[in-house]
Formats: sequence, C-alpha cells, structure tokens
Amino acid sequence: MIFLMVVFIMVMVTASLIFWLVLMRLSAYAIRWLEISNRPGFSAPAGFFPALLPWRLVRPLVRECFSSIPMLFLWGAGRVSRRGERQVGGPRSQPGTGVGMAAVPETPETGGSSVPPVVVMVPGYLMTTGCLWPLARRLRRAGFCTLLFDVADCRRAIVEHAAMLRDHISRCVPAGTPVVLLGHSMGGMVCRAAAREWDADRLPLRGVIALGSPHRGTMLWSLGMGPAAREMRPGSKLLGELARAEEAVAYHRCGVYSRFDELVIPNEHGRWAGAREVVVDDVGHFMLVLDRRVAEILAAEVGRICKPPGPGYN
Repeated sequence: MIFLMVVFIMVMVTASLIFWLVLMRLSAYAIRWLEISNRPGFSAPAGFFPALLPWRLVRPLVRECFSSIPMLFLWGAGRVSRRGERQVGGPRSQPGTGVGMAAVPETPETGGSSVPPVVVMVPGYLMTTGCLWPLARRLRRAGFCTLLFDVADCRRAIVEHAAMLRDHISRCVPAGTPVVLLGHSMGGMVCRAAAREWDADRLPLRGVIALGSPHRGTMLWSLGMGPAAREMRPGSKLLGELARAEEAVAYHRCGVYSRFDELVIPNEHGRWAGAREVVVDDVGHFMLVLDRRVAEILAAEVGRICKPPGPGYN
C-alpha cells in the first residue's frame, strides 16, 4: 500500500511539472507573438486564426511544448549522474565540473600527428548535462569525442562558469588536443567568455559554436534568477565586453539560431555578429538539442572546423 502511494505521488508530481513546463512554453510563445505583432511596420495577415497562429507552425509548436517531457527526465538524470560523480570522487567530481565525457585518448604532443578534436558541450541556463545527452550521442556516432560541462548553479556569473569550464577542460583533455566549444543557450555565452582567456599554447581552440544563444540578450532575462540571468539582459556590460573582445579572433565562430525560438526574444538577438550564421526554422529552444536535423547541422559544422576522426575513435 505504501509503495502504491509513493508511486502515485511521484506520478502526480511528474505530471504537475510537465503541465507547468508546457504552460511556460505556451506563455513564452505568447510573449514572442506580442513582441512580433507590435513591431513598427508589422502587417497582420487577414483572418483571426492566421494572424494568431499560422497553421504551418502548429506542429513545431506542439513538438516544442511536449519536448518538456523528455527534457524533464534528462534534466533529472543529469542531476543524478552529477551527484553520483561527486560521491565517487576524482578530478571530474569536483563541484561544477560536470559529467559525460567519452574516452579521450592520450595523444602525443609532438611528432606532428593528426590529433582528433574534442567537442566540449555546455548546457543552457538551469539545465544539466543530461539535457545534452541525445545531441552528444549523435555527435559521437558521427565520429567525434565529447566532453560535457555542468552550469546548473544559477548563483554564479557567466564569467565564473567560463573560468570553471577552462579548468575542467585542462584537467580532462590531454595537452595538444584540439578543442571545439559548443554551447546551447546560455552555454554559448559561457563558451564565448571562456574563449577570451584561452591557453592556446596547451590546447588549440579550433572554434566556438553557439546554439540558440542570446548574443544580444533576451527580453525574458528578468524571469531568471542570479547574476547569469542579469548578464543576459539586452545591453548588459558583459554582452558588450564579449563583442569587443571578439573583434579580432583567430578561431572559427558559428552561431546557429532559430526564428521559432521562444526564449530568445526578439529572435534577431540570437544572431552572432561576425560569426558564420546558420538559421533553422520551425525549431523551438528545447528542440534545438533534440532535433536530428539540427544535430546533423552541428556535426557538419564541427566537420568544417576539424576533420572527424571516423568510427572507432571513442
């Protein structure tokens, strides 16, 4: 009887969380629509329903809303995995280091041999490494080695996360291994901040890929908590510093953004000035890390930066 009560409570709690996540996504899209529809020069289409929600967007809207279900379970799995790593101990178990690294081989630092790259992946605001597991799996199947870093602590600023990311990489990646930074949402901003003070003598930085990141901030920043959320305010000091620091960079930059993103408002703020731009349509913020088509785009983009090592590497 007690077991059934526990199961019932867990089911009800999970169902409640899913309901609020779906409601949050719908609310975010409502805010996005209000922002778009009130722009100067906006021309409303004829008819009530076409103006409210074009039919072609119904399917991606449903996909984005219900992406909250797998993301909730992936988030929880990431938290459990992170806690388990801390209990086990070791270099990767220290606070903030994250989990989820495929095997990184010890590579020779001399001899001029081709060293396969490591794709370091950083999740978004309040997310865990578990949220990136599907994307990391697809990149590994494409022949890349992946390393995940956790930024779940909202009490830290983006620059602090960036310093911890550099420290995490220096402990986990052998010297001389090329590195590609790939961040989703706020994770892309962490990657940009980490690249500012990169130790290129030890680990060559081949490129930074930002996926659905608010490069010029988002109007939803005030719904967040902690210094990281304030730094994603449009016009914040950090955003200006990052833009100025990247005026003369020696690494590849790529910004992948969606015109259907409900959390980067307005969507144009997802454009990264001076970077190679890849635009995807009808893909929401969560679906950017779950969609197979986006994963193929990212694999191709990493392939532009560093040639994939091929099957059997990891």
